[in-house]
Amino acid sequence: MRELDKNEAGFSVVEAILILIILATIGFAGWYVYHKNHKTVPASTSKTSAIISSKKPAMPAQQYLDVKEWGIKIPLSSTISDAYYVAATDSTGTMWLGLKSLDSTCAASNANNAGAGGADLALAALVRVAPSDLEPVQGKPYSQLYPGTVIGGYFIGYVSHPDATSCTSATKLRLINTVFSTAVKGIISDTTNKNIVKIPELGIQLTVPDDIKDLTYKIGKTTLRNGNPATYAMFSTASLTAAEPSCGTSFGPFGSLERANGQYPSFTGSNPTPGAPIDYGVLEAQFPMFYISAGFPQAACATNPPPYDRGAFDNSLSTIEPLN
Repeated sequence: MRELDKNEAGFSVVEAILILIILATIGFAGWYVYHKNHKTVPASTSKTSAIISSKKPAMPAQQYLDVKEWGIKIPLSSTISDAYYVAATDSTGTMWLGLKSLDSTCAASNANNAGAGGADLALAALVRVAPSDLEPVQGKPYSQLYPGTVIGGYFIGYVSHPDATSCTSATKLRLINTVFSTAVKGIISDTTNKNIVKIPELGIQLTVPDDIKDLTYKIGKTTLRNGNPATYAMFSTASLTAAEPSCGTSFGPFGSLERANGQYPSFTGSNPTPGAPIDYGVLEAQFPMFYISAGFPQAACATNPPPYDRGAFDNSLSTIEPLN
């Protein structure tokens, strides 16, 4: 057998070394890639993730004073959280305001006992007027004199009573007035559980409570003392009529509403309207093109009529608005 010479033997050793170096390089590269892609997540990263994923505490729900007769809600803060109201008996456009915590010195629930002077016994009042209505004493729009907002075609304003210092200290009273003044600017419509009665013949609608949600009416035509034509509606409820037929819409045990074009008559000045206020009804709402007045029955609809809540209807008159 032929022997390898020295040069051939040397070349074989070099080849072996090169192969080992290449294999080692490949192995190191593989280890480096594996190690880089399988690093252990630091403990601090887990803590950060836990903090980010934690839930924020729930905010307390906003509380409101729900003025059902007007279909509005007044947002309440902690200062006036116990606020309540009482509907004025001598005006559908006034609600006496009170705080239950001040009832021992200033109870709005007693305001109606004083008639027109009820404000002397109330902390303050909410007024509901047409945006263009003028305050009778100062002759300026209510919206310029009192804080409030326009909603549903009416200006709702907050009127503090200047003598309400008998209710609490002057400092606390200023705080209450400030908070109420801010709250009335945030009034919203109450769209829940509303019974809206639409009267297209009069071009109006009103919101009524559940106990008279079956309100019914009968339409008639008449001519007023000043010669202007008018359309009227006489009201009852389906349940009352079913219990006593003579208490139906022909009698109108809940009263009537009348629509006439123009402005409600004036009975003073150099050219007063013919007749007296009783001939035109009690003004309930004045709109740009027409007004709505109310009339009330002067007798019972039957000798022993079933009980019915005419007061609920009277209170609903403050919700009259143009037909939507």
